[in-house]
Amino acid sequence: MQIAPFRGAMAALLLAVAAGGALAGNPRTELQRLLDDTWRWTLRHDPEMASSLGDTEAAGRWSDHSPEALDAQDAEARALAARLRRIDARRLGAEDRVSHELLAHELGLALERQRHPVLRTQVLSSVQGPHLALAGVLQDMPMASEADARRVLARLAAWPARVEQDMALQRQALRLGWLSHRASLQRVLEQLDGQLALAPREQPAFEPLRRLLAAGPEVPLDRSEEHTSELQSQSTISYAVFCLK
Repeated sequence: MQIAPFRGAMAALLLAVAAGGALAGNPRTELQRLLDDTWRWTLRHDPEMASSLGDTEAAGRWSDHSPEALDAQDAEARALAARLRRIDARRLGAEDRVSHELLAHELGLALERQRHPVLRTQVLSSVQGPHLALAGVLQDMPMASEADARRVLARLAAWPARVEQDMALQRQALRLGWLSHRASLQRVLEQLDGQLALAPREQPAFEPLRRLLAAGPEVPLDRSEEHTSELQSQSTISYAVFCLK
């Protein structure tokens, strides 16, 4: 599912606009309102990015990759693009026209991707996939308090369901003939073997708990370690089985 580039570009655009202060008047007000709504839409559908920016409410969740959620996201992108088309760029100042053009470009790419069903799937490779995503997201999460620990454990508990969604997208990609090359897939198997061979405290999913130990007083870890290891093993073994099919 090729949506990360859009979200990254939107983040840069919206942060730059926000730094310039609130816009006033019409159609500048409409443009600002649309940019704000697009930013909220981006964060709502990408809790991983939202939590990396400090949104603690999002820190226990994963992006929803179910067909229903993806359909809703596509519909919202069309609605945002329709709102943008109603803003007369000729009545904007020079800087606002740049924001308008950038937003039009990014939303246009999102709509163009909807014309190609294969781009809503996922391709497993040695540089992309849930077998790598878990550790990357957890490493971005703060781990200095009990509340932080509970958010990490909540995200871990939701991880197997997210893996099932991603595996469904990858099966769809296979049906459409969309897959990585053999060398990359062979590397995936090696990566999975390496993860399965690790001791529980060396598992990528345990990394936040290692940080908690390093930053604060000693805390009991037996149940957390067992829970973390079990979730990591479940998701990794499921992925290994999928790759071998």
